[in-house]
Amino acid sequence: MDHMLDDVFFAPADRMHEDRIQLDEEERRHLVTVTRHGVGDEITIVDGVGAVYTARVDRIQKKTVECQVLSRTSQQHGPHIEIGVGLLRNPSRFDLLVEKATELGVSSIVPLATERVHIHRTKTDHWNKIALSAMKQSGRAFLPTIATLTPFEEFVRSTPSSALALIPHERENHPSLSHVLAAHGNEDIRICIGPEGGFTDKEVDQAVQAGFHAVSLGNYRLRAETAAIAALTLCVSHHEEIQE
Repeated sequence: MDHMLDDVFFAPADRMHEDRIQLDEEERRHLVTVTRHGVGDEITIVDGVGAVYTARVDRIQKKTVECQVLSRTSQQHGPHIEIGVGLLRNPSRFDLLVEKATELGVSSIVPLATERVHIHRTKTDHWNKIALSAMKQSGRAFLPTIATLTPFEEFVRSTPSSALALIPHERENHPSLSHVLAAHGNEDIRICIGPEGGFTDKEVDQAVQAGFHAVSLGNYRLRAETAAIAALTLCVSHHEEIQE
């Protein structure tokens, strides 16, 4: 597993030109007022798709920072883990889910419109900012994509046949998520989590017909955001154990 990075700054590919990197106004503010770096200091910059740069601060301007690249390495991401989550009534809970999923290394987050979702306002820009902050805080170099609101049926129907597809549900007699993961290798994973009240039986049946494994997260009823974090933790741990 890669070592965690300290004081990470973000610059997408369009701000990188040969051996020069330009930080934007928000990253400039963080560098000057939060981490208090100055000209001549060495910093770490990531591009959100795996590249990690060691760079020297060359010039601090009014709205940007000019940096010289000293070296470049790459983080290994491992298999793609995508999570679809029924949109939650309490916005702060979905914010928490985005933050923790990013820290755990999820590749993609898809807000789902399900039968028990009655709120259809999405805050993609807001969630992207939360994900960016969580990526830097956790020392990762990969920024997850956050999709627009997607109908549940479309999400399950579009699942690649090569992915391990999982749907936690409270019905009795489902195998545990850990048991299903142990029976599989290093596949990409697509997992869907229901909103408050969970998925309907019809939705679970649709997912199973589309190739999803119905699984259990234990004997207790979990909040949606807790279920998402628990499921992702198990999936990430499974991949890390295989790689060791």
